[in-house]
Amino acid sequence: MVRKHKRKKETQLCTESQFKDAISQLQGKSLRKVSKETGISKTTLHNYHKISKASRDIPLKPMCHGNQILSRAQENELAEYLVETQKEGYALTPKLLKELTFSYARYNGIVIPSNWSKNGCAGADWFTNFMKRHPRLTLRKPEGTSIARAGALNNPVMENFYDQLEVLYKKYDFTDDEIFNIDETNDPTVLDSEKVIAETGTHQVIDLIYF
Repeated sequence: MVRKHKRKKETQLCTESQFKDAISQLQGKSLRKVSKETGISKTTLHNYHKISKASRDIPLKPMCHGNQILSRAQENELAEYLVETQKEGYALTPKLLKELTFSYARYNGIVIPSNWSKNGCAGADWFTNFMKRHPRLTLRKPEGTSIARAGALNNPVMENFYDQLEVLYKKYDFTDDEIFNIDETNDPTVLDSEKVIAETGTHQVIDLIYF
């Protein structure tokens, strides 16, 4: 049985200048190293390197997927921003990310599809491929947390709470039937949150609520 090997899509570089820069790096680096740093396959890099030596006027094709509008560096910067906002408790929903990407592209003069301008946000296909290109990110259901509660939840506060609880236990000698757990299951203090973009493997994702 013959297995078909799928070729990996080259989705890293999106401009002709970046691709030419990758080829120019072959003057002082090995093919393998440049391929690893740029994300362009060794075969493609080798073929275009031969073409560039034969004729400098031959235009190079952009090495990117049709749905990748931002460059590799721009997408990495965006991914880093998403991780930082999530850590601060202000993770972005897919809708907010698409709106932010549209504003970013327009502000930086990046050529965008017509449907982006029509809808005022990046397309669903772009978002899907962006998440595939950045496995570091994932969609998570955050825990709605009030800003007051989040600000008060720290080690000194928790230690003080348990110290006082221990004093009360010793003073009143509570029995099991005198202890009740009120976990707000039927009386929530914050609204349900939408799925947000967070770093893969994060133990807890919170969504700060002002009220």
